[in-house]
Amino acid sequence: MIICDINLNGESGLELCERIKQSPELRDTPVMFLSGAQIPDIIRRSHAVGGAYYLRKPFDPDVLLELIDKAMWMPHLVAAHAGA
Repeated sequence: MIICDINLNGESGLELCERIKQSPELRDTPVMFLSGAQIPDIIRRSHAVGGAYYLRKPFDPDVLLELIDKAMWMPHLVAAHAGA
């Protein structure tokens, strides 16, 4: 699992997520955005590039742990690991 911000030092987390999803080795890796960015339509945009979840800062640590657990049990990940 990869957890990143929308605003990375000189780079867009959305662009990073797109590159991850284009990589055959990484495309099944869940990506969660954890950000305080107040960008219009950011949740839809984060899902459009393949992000599993978007959590706004400040966040509840229990919610973060719950979303991580859910992301790691996404059906395509379970199927991929069962066949490995």
